[in-house]
Amino acid sequence: MNKKRHFGLNATLITILFIVAVILVNMIAGMITEKFPSVNIDLSENGQFKISKATKEVVKNIKEEVKLITVIYGEEPDSYLKELLDRYEEIGGNIKFSHIDSAKNPTAVQKYGNINAYDSLIVESKDKYKAIDFGELYGNMGRMENAESLITNAIVFVTSEKERNILTTTGHGEKDLLTVNEIAMRKYFNVSSIDLRQNKIENCDILVIGAPRNDFTQQELAAIEEYMANGGNIQLYIDPTSGYLTNLFEYIKEWGVEVKNETVKENDSNYIYAAGNGFLPVLEENDITKEMNKNILYNQAYRLDILFNKINNITITPVLKTTENATTLIGDSDSGEKSAYNIALMSVRDLENKESEISKMFISGTTLFMDKKYTDQYVGNESVANSIMQNMLSFEDYVEIETKKTEAEALNMTLTQVIFVLVVILMLAIGIIVYGIVVWSKRRYL
Repeated sequence: MNKKRHFGLNATLITILFIVAVILVNMIAGMITEKFPSVNIDLSENGQFKISKATKEVVKNIKEEVKLITVIYGEEPDSYLKELLDRYEEIGGNIKFSHIDSAKNPTAVQKYGNINAYDSLIVESKDKYKAIDFGELYGNMGRMENAESLITNAIVFVTSEKERNILTTTGHGEKDLLTVNEIAMRKYFNVSSIDLRQNKIENCDILVIGAPRNDFTQQELAAIEEYMANGGNIQLYIDPTSGYLTNLFEYIKEWGVEVKNETVKENDSNYIYAAGNGFLPVLEENDITKEMNKNILYNQAYRLDILFNKINNITITPVLKTTENATTLIGDSDSGEKSAYNIALMSVRDLENKESEISKMFISGTTLFMDKKYTDQYVGNESVANSIMQNMLSFEDYVEIETKKTEAEALNMTLTQVIFVLVVILMLAIGIIVYGIVVWSKRRYL
């Protein structure tokens, strides 16, 4: 064999070995990351696939099997969702991820009742399950900003023997507080209504009274007081456009709060919301408001005065106020008296003869747009509903997980891809050097 042919054969062999090596490295890296998803590096802007320490603690402590089942009509779960669920399965040995194609196997979905059979995630343990629509899972921005919180707390819900219940009063022209209900369902409360004229308050963690238009009877208020005397909690949202409710507001006085028959008027231009008659309230600095968004939007609100504090086992904490430039309207007349007026308060009662038990009443001078489905950072005031609910209950059966950021476009690169790129670059460099040496050594003797 002449030298030129021998040189060509060696060069071809080196090229083949280089290509084979690259393919093998990619296959091995792919097998590793498929078996152990957590070795993937999450470079997405919102940390889409990063599993929090709180979730890891929950998953590792699960004693019974929990199934994470994607239900999609005619499709497989996309790579983003599969990546997230694979990480849950890897963290906890009792987490099992599977998929149901509802187009091919509709009977497998029937056992879960009236769920969305087109795109849902079912979290199931024993005879208990929670179905999460993909709309909730992917969120408003489509980046799964609350996916981890939803999945982890669904796991907590299906593995816990406890259930939490919210009752909303009916029979007084109440509004449907959509934002409050959404936060409650996100925390996996059971939300239902109650007519106090016919039913006793039982198995209720929070009673929500949403902007009633008609007053409560003394009999209904007696039922509410009985509930509160046994450690109950109330969220009360009142609406100035509904009129002055004498019986209800007299009962609130027993909690140290007087609802004045006048509404606040914010005069500080820095706090007035130009799009309407809304204004931005001032957050008091305390444990209740520490997680609240500063862009809370208030509209017309009753003035709330503190009648007494730290008397009769009652402690009152201001939550939201106006600026010191606010005045009040009595009818259509401006009082002209500038002051910082309370527009949301939390009243806490220490219960006598019941060690370490308390009862809480949150009073808001308006609905805070809680009756509207929020579409931007203002409308809905989600952070208010979440903070109040969080403060009222200890939430032993709820895991607080930070919402992923959604400001920038996500960029995700797995460790497999990082390794592959680095190996390709490295092997190309080595291959070029080796190839150059071989060519040089062979040509020396030609």
